[in-house]
Amino acid sequence: MKYGLTKEEVIKILEFCKTHNLSRNNACKELGYPEYTNIGRYIKKYSIQVYEKNNNPTGYKARKYNVDDYFFHIPNVLNSYYAGFIAADGYICSRKSELRTLKIGLSSKDTFWLEDFKNHLCSESPIKIRVQKELYEIAEISITSKQIIDDLYNHFNICPRKSLILEPPLIDEKPLKYAFICGYIDGDGSIFLSDRNKINKTLCISILGTQKMCEWIKEVFNDITNGCGTIKPKPNTNIYRLDYSCKAAREIVKVLSKIKVPKLQRKWTKEIINHSENFVKGHNHTTKKVYIFNLNGELIKKCNSVKEASSFSGVTYSLVSKILNDSRYKQSKGYVFKKKIEENND
Repeated sequence: MKYGLTKEEVIKILEFCKTHNLSRNNACKELGYPEYTNIGRYIKKYSIQVYEKNNNPTGYKARKYNVDDYFFHIPNVLNSYYAGFIAADGYICSRKSELRTLKIGLSSKDTFWLEDFKNHLCSESPIKIRVQKELYEIAEISITSKQIIDDLYNHFNICPRKSLILEPPLIDEKPLKYAFICGYIDGDGSIFLSDRNKINKTLCISILGTQKMCEWIKEVFNDITNGCGTIKPKPNTNIYRLDYSCKAAREIVKVLSKIKVPKLQRKWTKEIINHSENFVKGHNHTTKKVYIFNLNGELIKKCNSVKEASSFSGVTYSLVSKILNDSRYKQSKGYVFKKKIEENND
């Protein structure tokens, strides 16, 4: 006759392991069960949560590396930021054997970000480098914790295979929402300065996600953008894109740049921050040295700015800028203006 264990018997064996510091095989032997009973099979069968010797809730399978299982248990600014990043660019393994494993993979140049993440979670998991399609290196970390997976779902709606079904997080406080969106932009968004406007660079923000996520982010920012922002589906996909530009984008960057979280600095550059804080309409945010020539090609004056060139020549600021940036405009009032642009690194 085949021997089987009830759920109560399995729990009894596991408790005996814990209190007597025994292996499962030895515990079975001590309690009169067959020594080599496959306890793991019954743990899976009855979906029993197991606490290992260090009392970390890891699920039914023992893990190799420790972590702060309760890092996401109570939402705050820091864990909301990381949850936003995970929502955009992390994934939870959906295979049965790895049901409680969170993985994040980034370009190897962002390894420092993973180091910060690892340190904040007090994780012992190694960061592994692998080559993706023989083209570039990926840095990846795996975190095993049933508690973390549960908290990510309960507070932030993050689940396996989330790309096409992700819903907004279940957080109410505005700072937590801003922190979550910071992480989400770092994971699956972009912030950049466009040169399409010849006089001014245009600040743009683009965010990818499900329709519900894009609508939620737009709603969060409505009070600082006056409802601006466009949501459009990407062709032939179920992914949507939320776009901001100009004043709306600047207001968003002003707010999010003040959120104290470990952002990806390659996205939140000094140039981006300075543009949002110091923007003046009609001015290009680079220092221009303007050279003024007469119609014979003789240098008349070297100016340190468009404003100085405008004052010297009597040509309007706007027209000087057009002559410098648009080949259709050649000269004005007998003056020819040429430029040499130096990037502002302040």
